Amino acid sequence: MSARSPIALATDRLRRSWESDRAAYGAWITSGDAHIAELLGRSGLDWAGVDAQHGIARETGVCELVRAASAGGAPALVRTSAISQAAIGSALDAGAAGVIVPMVESGEEAEQAVAACRYAPRGCRSWGPLRPAILGGDFGAASADSGVLCFVMVETMRGCEAIAEIAAVPGVDGVFVGPSDLAISCGEAPSLQVDSARVRTHIADVLDGCRRAGVVPGIYAGAAQDAVAWAQTGFRLIGLLSDVNLVERGAKDMLSVIRAGTSATGLDGDGYVAQGTE
Repeated sequence: MSARSPIALATDRLRRSWESDRAAYGAWITSGDAHIAELLGRSGLDWAGVDAQHGIARETGVCELVRAASAGGAPALVRTSAISQAAIGSALDAGAAGVIVPMVESGEEAEQAVAACRYAPRGCRSWGPLRPAILGGDFGAASADSGVLCFVMVETMRGCEAIAEIAAVPGVDGVFVGPSDLAISCGEAPSLQVDSARVRTHIADVLDGCRRAGVVPGIYAGAAQDAVAWAQTGFRLIGLLSDVNLVERGAKDMLSVIRAGTSATGLDGDGYVAQGTE
């Protein structure tokens, strides 16, 4: 029996988490920096989200970020720029374990996303596995179809209203909520901290739709306590802050301690290794 491909093994790990009813936590890579992507991959995250929709990855190239995050041990899920056969195929050819497709508002659009992830006769993905074919294992059309994850984003009122048909599309592995765009769609200010009762009601509808369809519910969390709360609610693919956010917050937290005149406890311990440049 031939060995499973590295990409399939990566998705297997995520699926085992969900089968055990555990949440998988990831961070977004928006800086376009492969070194940071590898560091995040080695940090213990369950997955790394390469953001080709809003991140600088659109300009610097998805392939290097996927390679770096995967080298660090975190399966890379690429948020594509659109519901696009070309964009989805390119992400998977770069070796991504799956895609997160934005702004899906109907069952038909979900079907388009799924089809772009699978080869004929199940879909319309074009053969050209730039990286998957050289990674070893039993990579082929059939194993590729079963070894990638297709998440679709529901982040508008229209998408929430169509959640039953979206989640029921064969081949959709999960539905990922974008709270900020959903808030805008509801006529409210964008925010990752979901304080609006209206937005929370729509999020609850998406979660219920995922449960009924037996697919993985996902959401973007703006803070650690939000991630814990969403996991307790039932979400199982949870996106944390981006690499840029984490760098900015880390710097601000350190400076706040320094400027308060208190001891920077923990910044020089707990396994932290300063890397000099001189």
